[in-house]
Amino acid sequence: MRRIGGLILSWHCLFSHADAQQQRGGLMLETGWPSPRGQLDIVSTCGRMVLEVWPPARVIPPDAAPMPDVGSARGDDGVSRLIDEVAALYGHEAPLMKAIVRVESNFDVRAVSRKGAVGLMQVMPATASGLGVADPAIRLLEPGVNLRAGARHLRTLRDRYPQRLDLALAAYNAGEGAVQRWSGVPPYPETRRYVESVLSWYGVYQDSGAVRERRSITRCS
Repeated sequence: MRRIGGLILSWHCLFSHADAQQQRGGLMLETGWPSPRGQLDIVSTCGRMVLEVWPPARVIPPDAAPMPDVGSARGDDGVSRLIDEVAALYGHEAPLMKAIVRVESNFDVRAVSRKGAVGLMQVMPATASGLGVADPAIRLLEPGVNLRAGARHLRTLRDRYPQRLDLALAAYNAGEGAVQRWSGVPPYPETRRYVESVLSWYGVYQDSGAVRERRSITRCS
């Protein structure tokens, strides 16, 4: 058994208050709130164990969307590139738009909610129509149309709430009227979870461009 900082390494890697489990390379990884929940990949080799931590430690609320595997965090490559282009066009950070897409639709271009929100950014047809999108119920299923409509709407909200990304996200989820009525993020559990989740994923996508931290640990015989 080896102790490194607050991390205990033996047959199990443990953080205190463990509430989630992932299987990595035959070893059990347990992470939990309020401990940092970066993704840890355990690679077991003869006589050595490599602990790879990615992204850098970041606190994520327990009811937020789960931390991604490396592939799912990036989303489809074609969609990801399109998000990069649309984000630049409307002055958004690409990691922020990817976070919204991840929480809204999990990168499903054909997602339709029970309330009728459509596509990657779950844009309401009425909102898209107000932005000049013809036949929005159909056109919003096109990734490019959906991302541009969602980015334009988000741009309006960010301009209305400068320096308050949390309010812009709350308005994207619950509507501007709700934010105005409550003079802040509405106390709706869904909206509060939404804002926390998007901000957490925003951090994940920002971190995903960083060089991975890799540490090699010699296993005791």
